[in-house]
Amino acid sequence: MLLYLPIRRYVLQKDLSSRRLYVTRTEVVYKVSRPSYIPFWGTARIERRVPLSLVIDIIIEQGCLQSIYGIHTFRVESIAHGKAAPVDELQVQGVSDPSLLRKMIITEASKITQDVSTSGNHAGPSTDVENIALMPRATEGSVVLRSPSKSLKMAGSPHTSSLERRVTGGLLLNKLEEVNKSVKRLELLIEKSHASSSIS
Repeated sequence: MLLYLPIRRYVLQKDLSSRRLYVTRTEVVYKVSRPSYIPFWGTARIERRVPLSLVIDIIIEQGCLQSIYGIHTFRVESIAHGKAAPVDELQVQGVSDPSLLRKMIITEASKITQDVSTSGNHAGPSTDVENIALMPRATEGSVVLRSPSKSLKMAGSPHTSSLERRVTGGLLLNKLEEVNKSVKRLELLIEKSHASSSIS
C-alpha cells in the first residue's frame, strides 16, 4: 500500500496542474486530464460545458481546511436536459478568486441578454415559452436565474432559438417587477406625506 502512495501523489499532482476553467461568450468550460490510477492505463480526459443561458445558480463554498489555504469550492448549477435530475451541477474545488469568476459569468450572461434584446426586433408568431428571470439572491450575493410559474406570450423570429427568447422574456419580467416595487414605494411615501400634512 505504501508503494502506491507515490503513484497516487503523481496522479493528483497531474490532475491539479491540468485543471482549466474558463468562461467563453456562450458557456462555462471546465477541462481536466489526468493519468489513470492504475499505471499505464492511459489518460482520462474530462470536459464539461455549461451554456450561460441555462445557468440557474452560482454557489461559492469554503470549508475549514479550504479557509486555511484561501481556496473555495465553486459550483455552477444549470438546467439539465435528458437527465433524471432537473438540475445539473459543475463543481470545481480549489478556486482562489471565486468572486472574479462569478463576475465574469454574470458579465458574459448579461452580454448575451443585451445582444438578444437588440437583435430581437423581428416580429413573428407568438409562442408560449418558459421565462427565466435574472434575480440576485440575498445569500452570498450570487445570481439566480429563476423560472416563474406563469408563461408569457412573446413575439420572436422562428430563426431565434427558444433559449434566447427565454432570456429576453425573463429580462422583461424582471424589469416589470422592479417598476412595480418602485411604484409601491412611491405610493407609501405619498401616503406618509399626506398623513403627516393632515396631522399638522
